[in-house]
Amino acid sequence: MKLFGNGRSLIVAVYDGLAWRAYAMRQVRGEWTCDGRTEEAARGGRQVPKALIDFIAQSGAKRMRVLLAGDVHALDAHALASALPEDATDEELHTALAYEAQGEAGLEAEGHRLAAARADLYEMGGERTALLAASFEIDQMERFASDAEAEGVRFEGAGSLELAILAEHARRTPNRRLLLVRERTSFYAVPANDPQPFLTAALPLGLDAATDPTAKERAGRARERLSLHDAVPMTVILCGAGEHLRKRMAPYLGACADVDYLELRDIEEDALCAAAGGRVGGVMEVCPWIGLPPPPRDPHRYGTVLLFIILAVALGWVGISKHDMTKDLCVMRAKLTAWESLEGERKKAASKTQALRDRQNAVLQKKALLESRRCLPHGLLPLLQTLAERMPAYSCLLSVKQRSDAAGFDVVGLTRWQDGLPQLDAALRDMGERAGMRREFGGLESVEGRHAQHFKFTVSPREKRL
Repeated sequence: MKLFGNGRSLIVAVYDGLAWRAYAMRQVRGEWTCDGRTEEAARGGRQVPKALIDFIAQSGAKRMRVLLAGDVHALDAHALASALPEDATDEELHTALAYEAQGEAGLEAEGHRLAAARADLYEMGGERTALLAASFEIDQMERFASDAEAEGVRFEGAGSLELAILAEHARRTPNRRLLLVRERTSFYAVPANDPQPFLTAALPLGLDAATDPTAKERAGRARERLSLHDAVPMTVILCGAGEHLRKRMAPYLGACADVDYLELRDIEEDALCAAAGGRVGGVMEVCPWIGLPPPPRDPHRYGTVLLFIILAVALGWVGISKHDMTKDLCVMRAKLTAWESLEGERKKAASKTQALRDRQNAVLQKKALLESRRCLPHGLLPLLQTLAERMPAYSCLLSVKQRSDAAGFDVVGLTRWQDGLPQLDAALRDMGERAGMRREFGGLESVEGRHAQHFKFTVSPREKRL
């Protein structure tokens, strides 16, 4: 049953690095509310899970947006603002931002879309010329659009989960620090105060710090960074539930006396209600949204008429030639059918012939073996007799295998008395001299959990000397 289905409905899918959540949003009297939600644990964010696709189909919504967790980069837009004309379009602004981000933060301009917002919009002391930006792969966004279109839903764009949470945090407590702890990294924001400017950064502190030694070492460096601002109260938002997570993260948060803990789900819905209706594009939204690039304009628009004329002439020629080509096609199909039948019979005959040859070869090999006077490999009988008579005490034979090149044998055994092996070595040496073979000791290997060792001997024919 559909939850709702009017033009004011919207699905917002959120991926925090651990799970996907979908919120069914509806606008009533200018305010966005949540009418339903679903959640699905997932380790990958490149595709919306099937459970969320089903929820989108049942919701009846016609539009979808996606919030993704990722690094937020600070950009200086002072030079950018002076270079762009006042009537620049959103797409022209995005192109300029993308190349600015490529130069400052190393974000790839091609193949990515950039969602950016002015830092002063958060009212935490940011500069008007500073931008906070998040990058999304175009291939990933196209996959979201394809999944949405399969359910009759239009994909509008993607946004940054960190910036959405930062906007809600700034609305609630703009004088506190924000630390959004994700699985492996954290998003950190510090309000401006004398002399500290507004600051955002990605810290190497994650939920895996308590279980991964490498992550724990990185978390120690993050703690040093956090301790620089211990005088400023802090709100910690965890991408996970449970009191045990707070206890696990507390040692890495520095010595700040005023720390509030929240779970992401406690603030996420309010953040979505505030950001769901934001405009896609531009830099004037606290939760910026960015859509797919517009389709390229057709540079050959004026040649469309000529193309239709050429197509009409081609279709006329095709119509005239179709009758003759149909006759030729029928003749060729008949020949092809006859050829395929003949080819099938040939393959059957070849298969039967090969099967008979294989059977003949197997019979000849068995016949030759039965007619041979020496059915056993050279040296096997004296080797077995020597092993039976001269095996040392507290030792046993595990296997005797003929080598892959049929030249000799590998003898593997187990001993609890290493001093008895010289006796066996001497016996194999004497046997080899009688049988024209040589023996090599392959070494000992301890058996874990047992007071025993594996030993190995290799017995092979002697090389003929000129």
